[in-house]
Amino acid sequence: MQKKIVLIVIFLVAFSLLTYFFKSSVSRNVTRDTSMPIPVVPVSNLKNTTDLPGGGQNYRISWFKVDDIGLLNLIPNFKEKKEFNEIAVAENCKAASNGGFYTKEDSPTGLFITGGKVMKKWEKTDFLNGVFVVDNNNKAFIGDKGPGGEVKIALETGPIIKRNSQLKVLSVANDKRARRVLVGITKAEEVYFFVIYDSTSYYLGPYLVETGKMVQMIENSLKISLRDVLNLDGGSASAFLNDGILLTEATPVGSIFCLKR
Repeated sequence: MQKKIVLIVIFLVAFSLLTYFFKSSVSRNVTRDTSMPIPVVPVSNLKNTTDLPGGGQNYRISWFKVDDIGLLNLIPNFKEKKEFNEIAVAENCKAASNGGFYTKEDSPTGLFITGGKVMKKWEKTDFLNGVFVVDNNNKAFIGDKGPGGEVKIALETGPIIKRNSQLKVLSVANDKRARRVLVGITKAEEVYFFVIYDSTSYYLGPYLVETGKMVQMIENSLKISLRDVLNLDGGSASAFLNDGILLTEATPVGSIFCLKR
C-alpha cells in the first residue's frame, strides 16, 4: 500500500512538472510569434511599404511622414537600453525610428539635444557630418553645422546623403550591406523617415555608398522631391515602426524618434 502511494506521488509530481514546462514553452512561442517584425502578407497589403524596382536586390522601403513636427520627440536610450517596441508603446508612438550612433561608453557620438536640453555638444567628423534639427518654431532642417541658438531637437549623425538637392559622393572604408535608416526633408518642407532593407533578410540592406541611388528610387516611387537626406544608425542597431510594420533591433538602439499619437 505504501509503495502504491509513493508511485502515485511520483506520478503527480512528474505530471505537474511536464505541465509547467509545456505551458512555459507555449508562452515563449507565443511571445516570439507576436514579436515578428513583419506580417507575412503581400507587400501590396502593407501600408507605407513598397519594393524598390530595379535595384538588383530584394530591397524594400518603409516610411512615415511627420504630419505635425510638434509631435516628434527624440528619446535617449543610451544608458537605459530598453527595447525599441517597449519605448514605442510606453510613449504612445504612432510611428518611430531609431536615432543616431553611440559610443562604447553609451553616450551620443555628437551633438544631442532633446527637449531643449543639451546632452552632448557638437563634434563634427568626416563621417558624422550632418545634423537634424527641430527649432523652437517647430521648423525642421538638416545642416552641416550645429544650430546657432536654442532648439528643441538636434541630432548629429551622418553621413549627409543629399544636401540642397545635390547627392553626395560617398567614400566608405569597410562598407558592408546593412539595413539603412534615413531622415529626409522635401522641397515642400515635409519630413520623412525611411528604412531600406532586404525583404528576405531584414537586417541586411544596401551598401552605404549605394544610398544615393536608393534615394533616387525612393523619390521616383513616392513621387516626392527630397532636398536634404541624412543617414541615421543602421544594421543591427536600427528599428522602425509605422502603421504597417515593426522592424526590431538585434542590439540596443541609442535613441528613438517618436511621433506621438
